[in-house]
Amino acid sequence: MTAESRVWSNGRTSASQADDVGSIPITRSIFHKLLILGNLYMGKILRILLSVIVGLVVFVVIAAVVLPLVIDPNDYKDDITKLVEKKTGRILSINGDLGLSVFPWLAIDIGPTTLSNAEGFPAEYMAAVDEVHARVKILPLLRKEVEIGKIVLAGLKLNLETDKQGKTNWQDLQQPAEAEAEQAAETDTDIKNDESFALSTLKVDGIEITNAQVSWDDQSTSARYTLSPFSLKTSAIIPGQPVTLDMDLKLQSSEPAIAGDVSFDGVVQTNDSFSSFILNDIVLALNLTGDTLPGGKLKSTLKTSADIDLDAQTLSTRLLDLTAMNMHISGNLSGQSIMSENRSFSGDIKVDRFSPSDLMRALGQVVPVTSDNTVLSNADLKTHLEATGNKLALSGLSMHLDDTTLDGSFGISNFAKPAIRFDINLDKIDADRYLAPVSAETAPEPEVPADAPATDLPVEMLRGLNIDGGLKIGSLKAYKLRSKDIVIKLVAKNGKIQVHPASAKMYDGSYSGNIQLDVRSTPKLSIDEKLSGLQVGGLLMDMTGKDVLTGNTEAQIKLTGHGKNVAGIKKTLSGNMGFTFNDGAIKGINVISMIRQAKAAIKGKDPAEKKAVDQTDFSVLSATATMTNGVIKNNDLSVKSPLLRIAGDGEVDLNSESIDYLLTTTIVGSLEGKGGRDMSDLKGLPIPIEVSGTFAEPKYKLRLDKAFEQAAGDELRKKADEEKAKLQKKLDKKKEKLEQKADEKKQELEDKLNKKLKGLFQ
Repeated sequence: MTAESRVWSNGRTSASQADDVGSIPITRSIFHKLLILGNLYMGKILRILLSVIVGLVVFVVIAAVVLPLVIDPNDYKDDITKLVEKKTGRILSINGDLGLSVFPWLAIDIGPTTLSNAEGFPAEYMAAVDEVHARVKILPLLRKEVEIGKIVLAGLKLNLETDKQGKTNWQDLQQPAEAEAEQAAETDTDIKNDESFALSTLKVDGIEITNAQVSWDDQSTSARYTLSPFSLKTSAIIPGQPVTLDMDLKLQSSEPAIAGDVSFDGVVQTNDSFSSFILNDIVLALNLTGDTLPGGKLKSTLKTSADIDLDAQTLSTRLLDLTAMNMHISGNLSGQSIMSENRSFSGDIKVDRFSPSDLMRALGQVVPVTSDNTVLSNADLKTHLEATGNKLALSGLSMHLDDTTLDGSFGISNFAKPAIRFDINLDKIDADRYLAPVSAETAPEPEVPADAPATDLPVEMLRGLNIDGGLKIGSLKAYKLRSKDIVIKLVAKNGKIQVHPASAKMYDGSYSGNIQLDVRSTPKLSIDEKLSGLQVGGLLMDMTGKDVLTGNTEAQIKLTGHGKNVAGIKKTLSGNMGFTFNDGAIKGINVISMIRQAKAAIKGKDPAEKKAVDQTDFSVLSATATMTNGVIKNNDLSVKSPLLRIAGDGEVDLNSESIDYLLTTTIVGSLEGKGGRDMSDLKGLPIPIEVSGTFAEPKYKLRLDKAFEQAAGDELRKKADEEKAKLQKKLDKKKEKLEQKADEKKQELEDKLNKKLKGLFQ
């Protein structure tokens, strides 16, 4: 059956149907012919397409085989070097052969090549390379896909230089910023307008740089930096796909003077526009040495995984792990507006247990000799961090140092003029464990010459302080003094520094104080302190190691002083003070025993008494005093006991630490049964005790001789008065008798005279 008959048969219709649709034979004929023509043309098109494809394949194969044989790229070396010189003014020297291949890769291999240096710079050349291998796959280009093979650079040498005026040897290769921006804008516009230019994919099989050397000689700062050898390897680079990086280099730097190894490994993934990055398993390792490094060396490893979005300006770490100087630090960090001035970061930081003494050694610091050689052995820290370009805040701060736990918060803002805020709590600390041990072998502190100038207070630094902080300590031992429940508030601003309130419980009593230092002009110190209910015996024993005084203490002191240094302030200290000790004793001096011994010595007799306790008991010891220019004057010291009354008068000089004081003792009770014979002859007799010497070595001298001299003088004066009174009495009696006799004689004469007169008139 012919094609026509098949069509006809398939299109057969009954007579009635033909009548309905019209002229069927004409329709059938046209359709039949169209099918025949379609079959003929389709066959021709297929044949043409096959011919073209075969022709292209044959052409590519012939080109891949013939072109490298016919075209020698080395014939174009001169043209290439002339073009480079025309565009850059530099001489490109291609010392090795150029290799070319066409299919399936368009590839070029370059041998040893150098690019000359800019005029006026000493290096022989700016750049050199031993080998360069680059290739692009041909067929994917037809699909607007770029597949680049591994780019290999071997023996790269790059000499970067800056002269003393700050000009660089690559400056002439850069376009002016305006021209570069204009060209970039034009290129970007052309790419956007030309849809045929748009690439569907871009792939690079990797980059490999081996045995490279990069140096920068900066004559403007006399610094030189060298990376040699330098190597870099990457996996395939496909936008949106992870890329493995492996970089190693040796670093040498003169400013600062450091040298050592640097390595970087990890996986980096970026989007097509390179505006966001996903970093995974990043490891940056440093092994550096140099005098400018803490301890002369730095060995550290940083591990991190992070997400960075440059468009959104955000940073988020999924892993942050640093090991350095025998410390391990971990945590997380997130950032906002990281490319702007308003950048901010927050995160949690944890420092695992470490040894502070080992850290000091790693930093090249001398570990201090301490009274307790077990301290500075354990520490750890954790905190939440908030930071901006000009502020740092630590909250939820928790730290351990040996047996001490610290918690609280700390913040600093305005780094140019720091404003410090803190709220710190310590549970307990024995500060004496961290002080140098005191022993006979301890070298004495060097003596400061008397005429040596005093060190002035750092007034400018103190004026710049901006501090508002609080400190609480559960229990404290410092300089052998013990206290607890300590509360300190420190405020410093605009040249005024104040510690208030300052309070503590100590030795069964309490302390409160208000201390101010005003440095707005000449430094002025103000002290207002009070002790209440304090057992002074324990305090003095811990402070001096000497048992010199006991008693329940009430004391207050208000002083002011001014000067450029501590010595100046000390010389001008002025104010008043007062204290009262109840039910105590003065240790190291037994006034009664001193009196007995002195009395016996004066009379040349044995005191014949048992060894007495070396102290003077009292029920009340009180005094007030004034201080003027560092000299304390007191004239109302009063010590009362059942046996004695002691009054004091004198002065104490804080500047010379000298004492000039007179105690006047009066026995008011009987000494029978008190360890010695009765000294009733001394009862009521004022006995002076001279106190002199220094704070460190006070001296006591009992002047019983003066007491006796005074007593003897008093006795003589008394006897003289008695004799005088007796004589006066005798004189008075004789006078009375004489007056009586005179009166009698007078009366007798008057009687005689009267008789004579009577006789005359009779």
